[in-house]
Amino acid sequence: MRKQKSGRIMFMSMENTDLPVVTSWVPFDCVFGKSSRVFLARSIAEREMQNGITVNAVCPTGFSHISKDEAVTLNHHEDSWTLRESCTPQDIAEAVVYLSSEAGRFVTGSMLQIRRIKTSR
Repeated sequence: MRKQKSGRIMFMSMENTDLPVVTSWVPFDCVFGKSSRVFLARSIAEREMQNGITVNAVCPTGFSHISKDEAVTLNHHEDSWTLRESCTPQDIAEAVVYLSSEAGRFVTGSMLQIRRIKTSR
């Protein structure tokens, strides 16, 4: 990546690992590992910026299992996509695609939280 002056590094973590209070059901070693990834992403990003390498952490919330048919439907952004009320694997994939794309070339050292937002629908 340094040789070609371009590259993308993506770390997968989990939501809220940068906060002093993390959900009580999460084991401490899991939180420690996920938090370390966010710190590592930010540290590497600072060092590699001049080499054209972006480094980010994607931090999704937990999500329910979905079937293959649901995944295909979500991928087409039909009504079930716009009416969904929680995060899906498709949301996470699209975030990674954006950060990996040319459009995301100026985003580095970021921690992208992907979480459920309560709506008034």
